[in-house]
Amino acid sequence: MRILQLCKKFPYPMKDGEAIAIMNLTKAFSTHGVEVKLLCMNTAKHYFDLNELPSGIRKLADFGAVDIDTSINLMDALLSFFRKVPYVLERFVDKRYKAALIRTLSNEEFDIIQCEGIFLAPYLNVIKRHSNACVVLRSHNIEAEIWNRLSSNARFGAKKLFLTRMSKQMKDFEKEFINKFDAVVAISEIDEDKIRQLGFDKPLCTIQSGFDFNETMELSKRDGDGIFFIGGLDWIPNQEGIRWFIDNILPLVHKEIPSVLFHIAGRNMPDWFNDLSSPNIIIAGEVEDAYSFMNDRYVMIVPLLSGSGMRIKIVEALALKRLVVTTSIGAEGVRYVNGQHLLIADTIEEFAAAIISCIKDKQIANGIRENGYTFVRENLDNKKLGEKLLKFYSQLV
Repeated sequence: MRILQLCKKFPYPMKDGEAIAIMNLTKAFSTHGVEVKLLCMNTAKHYFDLNELPSGIRKLADFGAVDIDTSINLMDALLSFFRKVPYVLERFVDKRYKAALIRTLSNEEFDIIQCEGIFLAPYLNVIKRHSNACVVLRSHNIEAEIWNRLSSNARFGAKKLFLTRMSKQMKDFEKEFINKFDAVVAISEIDEDKIRQLGFDKPLCTIQSGFDFNETMELSKRDGDGIFFIGGLDWIPNQEGIRWFIDNILPLVHKEIPSVLFHIAGRNMPDWFNDLSSPNIIIAGEVEDAYSFMNDRYVMIVPLLSGSGMRIKIVEALALKRLVVTTSIGAEGVRYVNGQHLLIADTIEEFAAAIISCIKDKQIANGIRENGYTFVRENLDNKKLGEKLLKFYSQLV
């Protein structure tokens, strides 16, 4: 089988959920003997020089990248209010990428063309004109759900107006374009249900993003210290959640445990994060080795108030036997059991109490850590998930 993965960003280094989700499947495909090619947009924000791609990654697939400009233009953003395609998607429509896609499809044949997210939907007509392959949407999120939740959490004013409009545009766009794909792979059962509600009546399955247990990984031999967050800091739901945590929850934790430190790490950190630095808040920024950073710390927080899909960083943390405290939205997409695999808390008081209990009651905490690790090992092994997806694809071609 030959698979072409189309991506709106280059998925290496694997330092955010989207990149991890894409590369995990590339690895799984390669493990199962699939011939894989990636055609990626190479944006300034996530730019990567292909000459620096490690040999171990390079052998997995044929990697291609096209430089595109996705910088925000205020006038275009305002005019997008009156257009069909939401501005957040319109920024990824590029003549150079279209030309590279046409060249690729004209010169090579594929069984499956896997579009990594709805951002590739504007290229559907081009794909279908130049290929007879089965075109599959791998839906990382229900984008309209993210914008709807952001809108609901925003105060009245221009920001809420913008978010509300974006939510409606995205919902209309997703409803129209999802139904033009030949099949869809959802990343969670919740998202699968929502895709069906959009009227999609073609082949559809759920394949979650897992953890690559084949990678050499050293579990921490100690508990680690402090509270931490790691993730893409240019993603609005993450910014929203961290502000909520620092403003409301961290003071309650410090009231009980004054010495505990909160570490923040991630790519593309906005400048305002530096203003958060204090004796108890450590701004680590982008770290070289995410697993080492996580192994050296104790409780990972995922304080999401909006979002969709699933949180891959939670899967990684549990695979590393780290404790996780998150909201119901953060835990969405995977059948975690509260108090068994991780801790779920939706109010300020409950979230603080969960963190405090993790730090003070090591016996209960250690049981949750072991259960979380076992759950990921049994249910979210990347190789097994890749095999399940390939069985689905074999029915389509």
